Amino acid sequence: MKRYFVLLLSLIFSLFFVNMQLLSADCEDMIKEADKIKVFKMTRIPKYEEIEGEGTENDFLIGVRIEGLNERIYAKVSNDYDDKIVTLNQDNLKDGVAEVSSPYIYKSVKMTVSLYSSDESCNVTDALKVINIDTDIFNEFYYYKVCNENPDLEVCAPTYDNSKYNEDTFKEMVDELIEERDKTILDKTLDFFKEYYLFILIPILLISVIFIVRIVLLKRGMKNE
Repeated sequence: MKRYFVLLLSLIFSLFFVNMQLLSADCEDMIKEADKIKVFKMTRIPKYEEIEGEGTENDFLIGVRIEGLNERIYAKVSNDYDDKIVTLNQDNLKDGVAEVSSPYIYKSVKMTVSLYSSDESCNVTDALKVINIDTDIFNEFYYYKVCNENPDLEVCAPTYDNSKYNEDTFKEMVDELIEERDKTILDKTLDFFKEYYLFILIPILLISVIFIVRIVLLKRGMKNE
């Protein structure tokens, strides 16, 4: 029984090896063609002034951008958020580019671009190349008035991950950051001393005590003489 099992494994391995050899021989040119296809993470978010209201998901694009598809190569784009698969070929290009939106913009989604052969010389079902890209996260507070007025704050960046905050905690955090940012040098200096006064005071006290003890000992020594 064990012998038959070993023979079966050997047969499976041989078929797999032959299949790989055929893929390598018949599809070598197609694999090189697939390597020329460029896939990028795509993030286009309009500025506050470019939209009305708070905007919609159609106003911007978070997803992937594919360049270089041709009559010999087509792509299938899937993701780990839902079961939707988008198939793209040369007919879907606009100015040589195809863009696919993320199915959900408020969390990072892994989008997978699989490139396949449409050429008869490479008649295989396996993907020639697979590219995985993690999308950016859209900051739902980006269009809030407080962020429009304070675009320099990191938490107001359009792709800042705000998943740990609700609206109230976000506003509290922004208020604290604005207060900290607008402090004068004097305010920051006083805050520094308030926070680290023990680290400053203790060495001073130790040095003072040592200095006083030395003086006392010195005076006693002089009296004994």
